Amino acid sequence: VEMLKRLHKGDGASTVSGMSNLGGIYAARQKYDDAAAAYTDALDMLKRLYPGQDRDELVLLSGDLARVRA
Repeated sequence: VEMLKRLHKGDGASTVSGMSNLGGIYAARQKYDDAAAAYTDALDMLKRLYPGQDRDELVLLSGDLARVRA
């Protein structure tokens, strides 16, 4: 994820994807606080990339975040 952030200055879809994948890895390892942080960062970036748009990715990431916070 850090490499993606360096390669793609600012917000980008590949960085969102990388942060989401990282959240999934953390969740699988039961590191729920780290997973929540990764999902939250991905959601925030996605909202900046597509302001005011309803996107499937927003719903999926919100669900992932809810699962690790439950």
